[in-house]
Amino acid sequence: MIARFLPGIVVEHLLKVLGDWKGIRTGDYKNSDIFSSTDRKVIFVNSGRSALYLALKGIGVRTGDEIIIPALTCPAVVDAIISSGATPVVLPVETGSFGLDPLTLGEAINSRTKAIIPTDIYGTRCRISDIAEINDGRAVIIEDSAQVSPVELVSWNRRHSDAYIMSLNFDKHITVGGGGILILNRPGLFSLPPIDRSIWQDVDDLFGAGLQRLLMDRAVYDGFLPMTAGREMVSDGLISREKVFNLLRSYIENNGYGDEQRDELSKLADRYSEQRSGSRLANLIRRGLWGLIRPVFPPKPEALGRVSEMGNLKRGLFNMSIKHFENDRKLRQRLAERYYMGLKDVEGIWVQRWQGDVLLRFSVSLSDRKKARVLAKRLASVDVEAGPFNYPAPIHRIPTYRNYIRVVGKMNETERLIEGLINLPLHSQVCEDEVDRIVAVVKGVATERG
Repeated sequence: MIARFLPGIVVEHLLKVLGDWKGIRTGDYKNSDIFSSTDRKVIFVNSGRSALYLALKGIGVRTGDEIIIPALTCPAVVDAIISSGATPVVLPVETGSFGLDPLTLGEAINSRTKAIIPTDIYGTRCRISDIAEINDGRAVIIEDSAQVSPVELVSWNRRHSDAYIMSLNFDKHITVGGGGILILNRPGLFSLPPIDRSIWQDVDDLFGAGLQRLLMDRAVYDGFLPMTAGREMVSDGLISREKVFNLLRSYIENNGYGDEQRDELSKLADRYSEQRSGSRLANLIRRGLWGLIRPVFPPKPEALGRVSEMGNLKRGLFNMSIKHFENDRKLRQRLAERYYMGLKDVEGIWVQRWQGDVLLRFSVSLSDRKKARVLAKRLASVDVEAGPFNYPAPIHRIPTYRNYIRVVGKMNETERLIEGLINLPLHSQVCEDEVDRIVAVVKGVATERG
């Protein structure tokens, strides 16, 4: 089975970094940051959601303010906005970039608009120059670049965006088992609150409690929960190592790596367990107590400002991954071009615009949503995993968000686009012949009559 998504990780190099728990190698990598040669302000934090929340608080967002977002975006974006006290204003997406439609932006901006958060969906940049022109400096532009390659982000023309948000979660170009980056192109616009360097409870757990726990709808998301109330209550150091180990185990087991690498990973895991057994016991007790306390005392909104700084281990893994990312970049560009050239003129589908971007996934949308389901099944029958990854429903269609958002513009075409969305495999285990095979299946379903 060709997996729908795999992170671009070089296991051999990860094992070298993880092999030294004293942090010597990790520290070396931390000092070679990809952003160190720029004049931007870069803050590494514990999640992309935390980075966005930090940015919103940095521009003074408060109750009554409005934040403009596209209908196709991560629920974590909505959660950060609501938690900051503002109202999300949802706009249609356009069929070229699958991002925010600039044509509806003019009627949405008003005196209450504090920020615009366009999304670079699946790595395709939104129409940022058009968005900036229509905005005309009235609101801060915070570009949601969670699904963009960090290498591309550094090279982009940044004059239209005041800030970028990046995610280092498991389903991104580069992952460290969880983390986020806030990149301020115009630091003078932001007055950031303090970042906690010692908090033992991850801010994601706070988002999983109280109001946020009520905002998810299992029926719409079919079991996919971007934020979970029961995440581990552990220190940043512990959660980094455990998440990395789980990620590596899964990656090695699913990608045919040899016994020698698996044995090396197991030895590191055993060594970690021996050194951390006391901390783990205390952690289990803490987790159990918090599970009892959380439903009775949900966090106050201001508690969400306790964003924690990313630990050295994750920083090291990020910079190490950047150093070995070039081959993955080139492969993704070749495969995306092959998909695009094979599908761009097929009747009955919308193909996401490709202009040399390094895509996280290649996306198409069938104008007939019934055919989208047929396509997913047809691909599965030939051992190809495909389907709606991340966002199977537009934000305004999630029932429990409806009381917290404002919708501007007609959503008919946007809903059709999102409901027919299929993500095709785009990673190191896909070869060009397999892309051709997938393209043939997509064409066959799209052009079927009846």
